[in-house]
Amino acid sequence: MPKNDWTSEDVRNILLNPKYCLSTPPVISEGQWIEANARLIRELGPEIYLRQLLDTMKEPV
Repeated sequence: MPKNDWTSEDVRNILLNPKYCLSTPPVISEGQWIEANARLIRELGPEIYLRQLLDTMKEPV
């Protein structure tokens, strides 16, 4: 059965993933992606942010 409830982690993982601004057509603009990720860096701290970004980029497309 599909999951219908979004968690804050689900949203964060989408915002972290650059494929959403690089897709055709893009889901969000590059500017929106940069703005969202700058905010995540401030909220999470750079080390946690970079670890989560790296983990996101390791996931299969």
